[in-house]
Amino acid sequence: MATLSRAEYVPFVCNLVGGNNIARVIDARDGWPGLIEVFVGGAFRRFSLHVGPIHPMARGKSYEYRFQNPGQDRPVMVLPNSEPLLIGVWDSGPPYALVAADPNIRIGDSTRFSVLFPERLFRGAQEFGWSEPFRNNKGGLHWAFLPQLLPTFIEFYSSGIGLRAGDIQIAIAAAGLVDQPQEVNAAARARAAATRLVRDAKFGKVVVTAYDYRCAMCGLNMGLVSGAHIHPVSAPGSSDQPTNGLALCENHHRAFDTHRIWVDPTSRDVKIHPKMIESAKQDARDKIFIDTTFQAIIVPTNIRDHPDKKMFDERYEYFDGFYDWI
Repeated sequence: MATLSRAEYVPFVCNLVGGNNIARVIDARDGWPGLIEVFVGGAFRRFSLHVGPIHPMARGKSYEYRFQNPGQDRPVMVLPNSEPLLIGVWDSGPPYALVAADPNIRIGDSTRFSVLFPERLFRGAQEFGWSEPFRNNKGGLHWAFLPQLLPTFIEFYSSGIGLRAGDIQIAIAAAGLVDQPQEVNAAARARAAATRLVRDAKFGKVVVTAYDYRCAMCGLNMGLVSGAHIHPVSAPGSSDQPTNGLALCENHHRAFDTHRIWVDPTSRDVKIHPKMIESAKQDARDKIFIDTTFQAIIVPTNIRDHPDKKMFDERYEYFDGFYDWI
């Protein structure tokens, strides 16, 4: 495509993201920054968008690419009531891709600077929708993704959580966005699925921290604990508050999700499915699981993070018939 001015890149990016329903221009200014709003988490949030085109590096490094600020005395800045974004655009024909860098380390930097990264970063986004991040030699992280996933990236970046790129790629592939990048419904499905992963990871971090990184049913730590929803995320009225969560090791998480462990909503006593108890009588290895499961779950130190009785009641109502063995 013809080279755009930086101001023209502001509406160009918003159109790639999804148009006015997803990203809209408030004031393009000169593009460094432009003021935009992006629909994130059910509401529009305002951003100072610093944007530039991606180009191959000079000096013969065909494998290395960059985007730059406009020149000396053009730092990343934050307009009133907004958050900063630092974005490079690969616009040499579809599929288009965005490369995001941490804007906070550039705020106030008045020098001429380049954001450098290998070609594989944005090529991975073109192929899989979301690329493995790249860390430069100064420790800064760069991410690449299809433009329609900018709202997901914002939630991901704002949350400060770690999430494997492969998990996001699977969600994007299932939504069909890579195969149909111009399809509005595919983009919506991909955003919803990938954003759900981000929110689940954020929820898990909060819950595991509340339980001091230990399984509520056996006390295991060892970095093998994750957050489990009590009232499942797929159910109406489910919450991402820690009061709707349990920190569980992989084994107890699986047993809880498959309805082979029941927790009394009031006493928090733990009951294990009779078939599992019977199996433990026949196999010493299975018996270890039974013997190491607490009679009642442990709860967080902070009372405000204790599991909510209502969440258990709603879980059992939602999964009516799955706990007839009680």
